[in-house]
Amino acid sequence: MINIVAPSRAGVSGIIVQDVTLAATGVTAFRITVNDDVNADIQAEVKHCKFINNKNENGVGAAFAAAINGKGPLYNDIVIEDCEFTENGSGAGSAINIDGNYAQPKIYNCVFKENKVDVNYNAGKQTHGGAVKVSRGSPTFKNCTFEGNSTAHGSGGAVWITDETAGSGADGGGTDAYPFVATFENCTFTGNTTTSAYGKGGAVYVARFYEANF
Repeated sequence: MINIVAPSRAGVSGIIVQDVTLAATGVTAFRITVNDDVNADIQAEVKHCKFINNKNENGVGAAFAAAINGKGPLYNDIVIEDCEFTENGSGAGSAINIDGNYAQPKIYNCVFKENKVDVNYNAGKQTHGGAVKVSRGSPTFKNCTFEGNSTAHGSGGAVWITDETAGSGADGGGTDAYPFVATFENCTFTGNTTTSAYGKGGAVYVARFYEANF
């Protein structure tokens, strides 16, 4: 696994991970954490990588996770390109889970296949975003394929986009000054599901305070 932690008032920049296969880990395969009370930045690129059958049995984001803990808008630059995410499992966002203060992740030319979130991975709580979960950010998905991803007890069989406060489990409120926007361009969704009686969005769930562009 790869675990990068930046302390208070420190950013993370110049990270490039390329041509790596991370498989069958018992925790998040690649995690970035920034702890900051005021301001911090992430600049990271993940390209031509494969994340296969990783499981996070005690949390979220089995393959890739970024947690950006700060008070102000940070506009972090995370690029994930030409990657494959297959059969990863966790409590939310099994392939990609980004909790970020106004992060703007760019996810291009990626394949998400048979990733799933399950109540067994999240201590009985709701589980959202079979492949991808983004909280408090404006992601752009371009030329991506989502096939056979699922959530057993929540919304967004493939993708869940929310402006919730981390850990609250409920949508919060965006602001006029920093609106949230989710963009999907030339993406394909096939056979993604939510099996929950209360689940919404077999393919995609976008929070009510977001602007969504398809």
